[in-house]
Amino acid sequence: MKKLIYIILGVGMLATSCKKDFLEINNTPNDATDATPQAVLTGALSGTGTLVCNTWQTYGAWTVGYWAKSNVVSGYNTYRTYNYTSATEQGVWNQSYNNLMDYEFIEKKAAALTRHEYFIALAKIMKAYVYQQVIDQYGNVPYSEALKGKANLTPAYDNAVTIYEDLIRQLDAAKKIIDETDPDNTIHVGNEDILFDGDLDRWKQLANSIKMRLLIRQSRVASRLAYITPLLTALAADPDGFLEEDAVVDPGYLRTEGKQNPFWNRYYMNAAGSSATEHDYVMPTTYGVAKVDHDRGVAIFGSTAASGVDLGDLNPPDATPFGAASIFRSYNQPVVIFQVSEMKFLLAEAVQELGINFGKTAKAFYEEGVAESFYYLMTSPAMIAYNGFDDRATIYDELVQPYLTSEEVDADWEFSPNKLKAIATQKWISMYLINSLEAWNEYRRTGYPNIPASLESIKPGQLPSRLLYPQTEESYNAANLVKQGKIDQFTSKIFWDVN
Repeated sequence: MKKLIYIILGVGMLATSCKKDFLEINNTPNDATDATPQAVLTGALSGTGTLVCNTWQTYGAWTVGYWAKSNVVSGYNTYRTYNYTSATEQGVWNQSYNNLMDYEFIEKKAAALTRHEYFIALAKIMKAYVYQQVIDQYGNVPYSEALKGKANLTPAYDNAVTIYEDLIRQLDAAKKIIDETDPDNTIHVGNEDILFDGDLDRWKQLANSIKMRLLIRQSRVASRLAYITPLLTALAADPDGFLEEDAVVDPGYLRTEGKQNPFWNRYYMNAAGSSATEHDYVMPTTYGVAKVDHDRGVAIFGSTAASGVDLGDLNPPDATPFGAASIFRSYNQPVVIFQVSEMKFLLAEAVQELGINFGKTAKAFYEEGVAESFYYLMTSPAMIAYNGFDDRATIYDELVQPYLTSEEVDADWEFSPNKLKAIATQKWISMYLINSLEAWNEYRRTGYPNIPASLESIKPGQLPSRLLYPQTEESYNAANLVKQGKIDQFTSKIFWDVN
């Protein structure tokens, strides 16, 4: 049974704790219960990185206006028409649940052992991170009965709002475990942690950042304000704070087939040094080239004179393929799973739209978010060589400050009458092919920026709202799936999508 295979492989696709072996697959999944939490953690985090930069990224990039089909290939019909079926992007569901199974294994195995409390906490945090993305694409999903392996192959679906609330409780529980564990009487997290290298303070910051994302995602729903407002107020007083640096997964990618950064390997260059097959298949969109400012455009598009195509154009013109700059840096570039720029924009919105006091003005957080976007994109080796700027102070003086005082709408805060639109637009730019799925989530939530639908949309002028449940659920969990009713990719919106 395919479903059984997915569930077993959830703890079978694991790596050892050494970075150089991060992609060595355990070919005996039935023996995976003998693995330690340390051994599984590296592979689980690496798997999350692959989700972010490959599986989730690909789907998000097509829907959120980041790229379109070139004129050298046919196909990609589903992306161009939004004529979704249960076969569309099944990897978003299946691979996410596989990754969740890894974290479930870590949590349960650590709980069964002594002195592994920190691993329980880390697993809870990452489960919240992955589960939110699954919910944000599908709505109601298996949760309370999920991840049980062969004990339950047909888990019931839980209400999306109920899961959101429990994810917040799980994040709080994880932080409590970290705080209350005696550091002198427990096993510490070491270099098997390819995210924070065992820095538990940063893990707590990530937990708060995910919590902030969960709360702000619901903030456009009037009926949810009574729930989220006191939680945001409490979060503002939390001394653990939020991420102050990008959270990056760094397994130590190698220039070896199957072990390069997955995004680089799929869309830029293979291990042999040849252009990746799909490199010439996807091009920047006309909208994207026009929307992004010149300096960050050079970093994103890898060209000083980028040109784009329109999604759905049956005869697209020649365009500039993505070059190597800041999005495509190297075969061994780490994967950013949570950007500090996003965190700043979330704070800006909380202050501006909800009036929560986080210690600074909305403008200050907004400008910090824009600056962080510039810092990330301008400090790749290619961009340092291009601009000659290799430090934040110079980048700010030469690029950021002029942009923030340009008197342009959605760039200069004082000249942007719609503050939410400015925040959302800058978030969209900052996430360009870094965290495309999160950009898609935020577009659906806010309605900004004004992304054009594909010219071939089966509903002219309309973008989709969600994915359909996958074939694996139709085949092996039909009794629970049918209870979700008829799902339409345009009209069956996720609970927080009120646009």
